[in-house]
Amino acid sequence: MASPIIDLKDKRRKWALFPEPVSPPPDQPQPSPIDAPGASMSITEMAWEAPEYLYYPKSPDWYWGVGITAFALMLIAIFTNNLIFAIFAAVAGFTIALWGARKPKTITIKFDGQGMMIESRRYPYQELTSFWIRYEPPFVKEISILTKQTLLPSLRIPLGNENPAEIRAFLLRFLPEKIQEESLIEVLARVVKF
Repeated sequence: MASPIIDLKDKRRKWALFPEPVSPPPDQPQPSPIDAPGASMSITEMAWEAPEYLYYPKSPDWYWGVGITAFALMLIAIFTNNLIFAIFAAVAGFTIALWGARKPKTITIKFDGQGMMIESRRYPYQELTSFWIRYEPPFVKEISILTKQTLLPSLRIPLGNENPAEIRAFLLRFLPEKIQEESLIEVLARVVKF
């Protein structure tokens, strides 16, 4: 296993498993993604099981924090005569507490020559635009895939205990790799352990 590379200038690539791509000189033909290091022509599919998301055990203090925040927002809404926002704050607090208590189910992920399958839902490669592997264990181990769908522009696929270098080599045969930064909501969810 490669050791982490600490680079304060560029935090996008933190692991030696994923070196920066090097383009060949223009007079030379572009190498095929199949020729990428670690890619094996004999592998026709990759499948694994993993929890659908990273679960953080919640302490009673976490639930108290959600309840106090929701109650404070409800009080502010009542003092400003905004009944709709008060109802929204109550429902949001209740929903967050329910989702926080929900444990992830184990899902099956499969990549083959035609596309990706999550449980029984198939995503052909024609509907996908690019991928990016975020690997910062123990908290972030996932594949982020951009899709062409308007309502579902990106998918986050858990890696579980799989080798990210092997998955990357396999996916490079079918999809381009493109840097995808984490959204503010994803970062906040991890900070508050949601």
